[in-house]
Amino acid sequence: SKTSLIRFLALLTNNSFSRIGLDAQTDTSELLGSFVLAGAQEDGKPIIHWKDGVLIDALRYGHWLLLDEINLAEPEILERINSLLDDDASLELTEHQGEVFIPLRDYWKRFYEFAPELLPMEFQGKQLSQLPSEEKKKLIQELTDRIANDDFSDERGKLIKEKIGWLEREHKLIPIHPHFKLFAAQNPSRYAGRRKLSPA
Repeated sequence: SKTSLIRFLALLTNNSFSRIGLDAQTDTSELLGSFVLAGAQEDGKPIIHWKDGVLIDALRYGHWLLLDEINLAEPEILERINSLLDDDASLELTEHQGEVFIPLRDYWKRFYEFAPELLPMEFQGKQLSQLPSEEKKKLIQELTDRIANDDFSDERGKLIKEKIGWLEREHKLIPIHPHFKLFAAQNPSRYAGRRKLSPA
């Protein structure tokens, strides 16, 4: 089946796999998240926490996500995630605190705008636009590799991870995990097939 094939490919490439079946009752909160009751305080007041949906988890942690039976979903579901399929390939989580998930090809610029001290010594004090193309590629690749492999144990890595967290807290900017992939499968049989929605 389509699901089994994508699950197998994810396993083969050592990527986590998630699936959500869509229908007319599917709500955007299942994809994006919602505020949930997490208990009560001593005075009886409810404790409300935000819980990420399956799509946000995939964006954060690099899961392969299959939107199954996508043709059965309400139009607003696809409209809500359409920005991920555009050239910008980004998503703003307006339902929570306005976090913006952006691809690393764009994120690296924002990262070094706020962390110029992490640029190589010879390029500190220069505009990012002045960096040689090869140096830009190295900086993008470093962020990609560190995030993909959760590699922040060395001193520079700790500084990078701290700045990534700061950008999320203060500027609501979050890099889309390099391993993230979005697939869609259509049913019934006359629509059968699978399609990879996210960029290669």
